[in-house]
Amino acid sequence: MRRSFFSFFLVIFLWFVSGVFPQVLNKDQILLQVLFTTLQSFHVQPTSLDDTFSEETYTLYLKWIDPQKKVFLQSDIEALSVHKYRIDDEIKQGSFAFFDQIIDIWRARLAALEPKVMGLVDEPVDFFSNEFVDLDRDDQNLYAESESDQLDYWRRQLKYRLMSLYLDIAEDAINSTQNVTIATLDDPIVIDPEILVTSQKKIKEDLIQLFKNFKSESDENLKNLYVNALLSSYDSHTSYFPIDKKEDFDISISGQLEGIGAVLSEKDNFIVVDRIIAGGAASRQGLLSANDKILKVAQGEQGVYENIIGRRVRDAVKLIRGKKGTTVRLWVKKSDDTTEEIVLVRDVVLIEDTFAKAAIIENNKLGIKTGYIYLPKFYRDFNHKDGRNSSGDVRKLLDSFQKEDISGVVLDLRNNEGGALMDAVQVAGLFIEEGPVVQVKDRKRSVTVYRDLDRDILYNGPLLILINHYSASAAEIVSAALQDYGRAVIVGATSYGKGTVQTFLDLQRLYPGPAKLNPDLGSLKMTIQKFYRVSGESTQLKGVLPDILLPDTDFYLEVGEKYLDNPLAWDKIRADHFKMVPKTFDVSALRKQSRVRLQDDVKFLSYQRYFDFMKLRSDKKQISLRIDHQIQQRRRLERIKKDRDEHSKEFSHLSFVSLAKNNEWLDPLKKDIYLYEGLSVLYDMIQDD
Repeated sequence: MRRSFFSFFLVIFLWFVSGVFPQVLNKDQILLQVLFTTLQSFHVQPTSLDDTFSEETYTLYLKWIDPQKKVFLQSDIEALSVHKYRIDDEIKQGSFAFFDQIIDIWRARLAALEPKVMGLVDEPVDFFSNEFVDLDRDDQNLYAESESDQLDYWRRQLKYRLMSLYLDIAEDAINSTQNVTIATLDDPIVIDPEILVTSQKKIKEDLIQLFKNFKSESDENLKNLYVNALLSSYDSHTSYFPIDKKEDFDISISGQLEGIGAVLSEKDNFIVVDRIIAGGAASRQGLLSANDKILKVAQGEQGVYENIIGRRVRDAVKLIRGKKGTTVRLWVKKSDDTTEEIVLVRDVVLIEDTFAKAAIIENNKLGIKTGYIYLPKFYRDFNHKDGRNSSGDVRKLLDSFQKEDISGVVLDLRNNEGGALMDAVQVAGLFIEEGPVVQVKDRKRSVTVYRDLDRDILYNGPLLILINHYSASAAEIVSAALQDYGRAVIVGATSYGKGTVQTFLDLQRLYPGPAKLNPDLGSLKMTIQKFYRVSGESTQLKGVLPDILLPDTDFYLEVGEKYLDNPLAWDKIRADHFKMVPKTFDVSALRKQSRVRLQDDVKFLSYQRYFDFMKLRSDKKQISLRIDHQIQQRRRLERIKKDRDEHSKEFSHLSFVSLAKNNEWLDPLKKDIYLYEGLSVLYDMIQDD
């Protein structure tokens, strides 16, 4: 199958190239060839390389490279507009003319802006003038007409950041001495000169780092971003992955990497160790510690040290990460300012946060024990047949519940962004006898049905699934299937709405040119199918609507597929035949019981007030730059958050016992009001069963 695919692709590729692209090619032109030949041949819904495609790419790249419209002037946009309907022709010619011009202007504008913006920080500031700033200009076609207008917008933004930082520092100072709140900043408000100077110094440091990051951004990274703007005209999930980005994706989906086992970040021009991963090479050796600064890196026993001070963290990671069994040497500055060499042999690092975890939750009032499974993603190690996978781990956890005399199970898919399709099918199959789980339609409108073929049911008792607006893709497949079968009750917020299937293609293998001319091309993540519920409806854009809807942050945050650039449309296909499980619970009755329970629940009411406030704040286009107005807003938010937090206490009648290696992950669950209501619904199901 693989051989026939590549043979067919080679024929299409050579035909397409001979008619469209120039014959003498550089790496960038080769990349464009392979990408667009592949997309036109295999994308689920290929687009035409025409003026519409060109306009979408033009608009999107401008948005991505200057989202707040702080860099370009209106005159720059007018100069760039000659490319608005030419990009399709440029691509066919293997040209990056638009990219070359926009980056030249972008770099020139930033170079001119840096000294002027830095100078703004030291200017006198009036925190009592009636000024406003718009912090979100993403959806407005407003570029500054002149350099003075542009600089004024920077000034207003910096004033807002300075005021916010000033109030943060002032609040911390008050709390550390008197244990009171910012409400003590009453009229008349007197600006503390020392706190102001401290705030200005921090703003200046942040600006230095900001412009340093701009200047260090390589043409290659900016070009990769441009390529992704081109690909996003097909759909919001088709994208280009350079080799290092693909490695990061493989790590995220498998839950393991080969390296030293340390999490790094950038701080004050240094690469700093944030934390050591338990079980990794650094953890076992014990010499590298959190807060250590890595100054230099060398490969093997004899390699020459390379200075990484001032480098980006992604560049440092490239040097430090490596194959199992290889050696890396680090020159490290410790917290006591001493320096030392640390030699580490890289090994496999398991990222435990990726994997499923379970607990037994006992309600001491009702005498009911339930099983709880948290599944952060549908992971699978595609590179090792014996590697861990989510369906196998969930199976083991359900097996372990059999010994605990549980009365029900909560499957928590909140914040689960998806993952391996086969694991979604297999996880759903653990709860049903047999039948279709998901339908998949390709570009030829051919429908494939993925089924659970195993008649065994690993768990057939009361089942509740928690979702939220970050539950996507494979998480939506599982919750939708078990909802359609009537097998589970879904509780939470409407899910993300990603109803598409992607695959990765190694572009290196697709390029048929001579081996000596074959560059490192990376990978293409391409949307090849759309998936549908067994009922025939797509989850695309609409997501999965819970049986019992709870207030959540999607009330004020624009989260979901429908907010992305160029999402594919919603549609439906014919329902597949499936047999619903015999009803053991009444969803409408459960919904009514939950509504009665929550209408007077002070915990949820306090969260609803918080969401209402955040909604009003997010809807505001203009923000006041008067410090007294900012203090009033902070007081309101502080009161609302205090009320919310006072009601976010541990539920004393619930006890949690972890089946994982540690208990720390349970701490947030002990006062999780969404889990609490989910458990309450599950108790209703159990008692009505």
